[in-house]
Amino acid sequence: MRHFLYLLFPFLAWNPAFSDPPSRIALIVAVGQYPESSKWNSLGAANDLQLVREALMQQGFSEENIASLRDEEATKADIIQAFRRHLIGKARPGDIAVFHFSGHGQQVMDDNGDELDGFDEALVPYDSPQDFQPGRYEGERLLRDDELNGLLIELRRKLGKNGQVLALLDACHSGTGTRGYAPARGSRQKMAPPSYVEKMQDNPPDTGQFQEEEGRSVRKLAPLIAFFASAADQLNYEYRDEDGNSYGPLSYAFSKVFPTLERQVTYSSLFSRIKQEMAALAPRQAPRMEGPAELAVLGGYAAPVPQHLEVLRWYGPQTLIIDAGTLKGIHAGTAIHFFPAGIRDTAGVAPITRGIISNAFPLISEVSLEGDIDEEAAAGAWGFVERQNYGSIRARLMVAPGTEALQPALLSEAAPYAALQLVRSQPDMVLEQEEDENGYRKLLLRSRDDYVLWESPLEGTNPESLSEQVVKRCLAYAQAEFLRKLEMDNRFLEVEMELIPVTVKRENKKFVVDEKLPLSSKAGPDGVVRFREGESFIIRVTNRGIRPVYYSVLDVQADNQVQPLIPNQICGLNAADYYILPGQTQELDCIIDVYPPYGNEALKLVATDEPLELRRIISTRGEAAGSNNPFEQLFQSTFKDASRGPTTPSIPPSSAHVHSVLFRIVER
Repeated sequence: MRHFLYLLFPFLAWNPAFSDPPSRIALIVAVGQYPESSKWNSLGAANDLQLVREALMQQGFSEENIASLRDEEATKADIIQAFRRHLIGKARPGDIAVFHFSGHGQQVMDDNGDELDGFDEALVPYDSPQDFQPGRYEGERLLRDDELNGLLIELRRKLGKNGQVLALLDACHSGTGTRGYAPARGSRQKMAPPSYVEKMQDNPPDTGQFQEEEGRSVRKLAPLIAFFASAADQLNYEYRDEDGNSYGPLSYAFSKVFPTLERQVTYSSLFSRIKQEMAALAPRQAPRMEGPAELAVLGGYAAPVPQHLEVLRWYGPQTLIIDAGTLKGIHAGTAIHFFPAGIRDTAGVAPITRGIISNAFPLISEVSLEGDIDEEAAAGAWGFVERQNYGSIRARLMVAPGTEALQPALLSEAAPYAALQLVRSQPDMVLEQEEDENGYRKLLLRSRDDYVLWESPLEGTNPESLSEQVVKRCLAYAQAEFLRKLEMDNRFLEVEMELIPVTVKRENKKFVVDEKLPLSSKAGPDGVVRFREGESFIIRVTNRGIRPVYYSVLDVQADNQVQPLIPNQICGLNAADYYILPGQTQELDCIIDVYPPYGNEALKLVATDEPLELRRIISTRGEAAGSNNPFEQLFQSTFKDASRGPTTPSIPPSSAHVHSVLFRIVER
């Protein structure tokens, strides 16, 4: 979607020391089940609605101030009416307003000549079909960018310069360029006659923004911050959790991060965390932000984050429902102990009871208790994580039409691996064959978002050999997906990692750093750090915790292969050599050269109390004897447990601190 034009002067946030918190209003629009006749595919937008509503409420939005429209309630007329009634109508100077849309997006023929590429971007309400029908339907029920901007300006004028508007658009307009294996929120089908599309195809892409009032009156508008799920030229792929539920990646990431904000955090910091979450959910796309980045979120009135878990319901003496689930990293197998409310330091205090998470959902979890607890005691109990489970390792493989001859061999090869399932729909990976211009056939393994993970010629190979390679690649994919999403936060071991771009020169038969460059020099137009093939960087590590730590760095590549980055054989140091004291900063003299595969890369720095032998575990595919370190045991299980089942061991959440850095590798 074309984006918003913002004021070019600083904004002052509300000062909590001198004023009451502003009121907060929100409108959530979620269209996932379009009419069958519309030709729009179904989306998980209803799940987005539930998560976003809960996230807003955890940050002080009252239930009565959150309006929502779902599916048939969200026609164009309904959306405009709800926007005027619930947002513009209720807005008062200094308030905070949120507009969230989950659904499809589409480009439509420009109707006022303000688009360089000849197309307006639009949100797709429930009553807008996909196809252009001359004389019958030409996009009248799309919500164009110009119309949405007009509504936003009215709202911003009502809120005044001390208010805020946050717009979240979990849609895209760049089209579904895949084979239909993963739902994407948009369409290649433009709302325009074919002759117009052909005429405009050579026009430059439009990088303009929504227009707004000019002159002094613009200073009276509330600042607008907008988050977009992907760049204008990218697809917005839905994320599917372990239970097969689909979500918009922006909605999911926002709902995970937003409730955990600290006071005075900026929108820039919020968006950085959202980008990090989305890198695990939708690694091939780059979310976008526009607006005053250093403005304080919610005017500086973010709610404090509770450090304990609340009991929501008592279901008998041995079953409780708590207020946290997979969205907060609570998975089945997590051990919880309960103490009387108000106890924050549990050291040396006997718990009321303990339990294990038996069922985990995004927002809540069911706890099966070891000992009985009555309803009154449960109502006054706080829960704390004793040992945390970080989820399962799973992969779903679909064999595409034309490749069925391999299915018997694949079934036989995959049988020992409970983590790998062969499915007929909703896959993580698809195995298909392709023929090149010379008639040679090859086998391709693609991720659900259309990344080629592996390929092999078909001629001269036997099904058993191919199946063995495919299964190994699928298990590696599942492991990398698990590690991409792995987060551990231990403030005592809080170590951060930065990448420093460098140029190199040859000196005494050795390559050394010639010049250090600012990281900003590698930022692309979407704000994502990009390294070209053949470029180099070094790593800077800072210990912001209160303990000395050992650290390692894992590289989760774009093709979902996991490699050890630090320590490595080339740089010559062992695991015990990577040690840093509190308050210390180290710049490693090990030069890292960038090379394919192209795409989004994730580096995971792991800080622990003792050195880790992750490189040895990787080189032996989990067969090397590990130490007693809980994180090392967890990491080893991502290799070995694939043959026994998809579950991973539960470990104390204090076992390690994991810090992620993201960048993209592009061609020269």
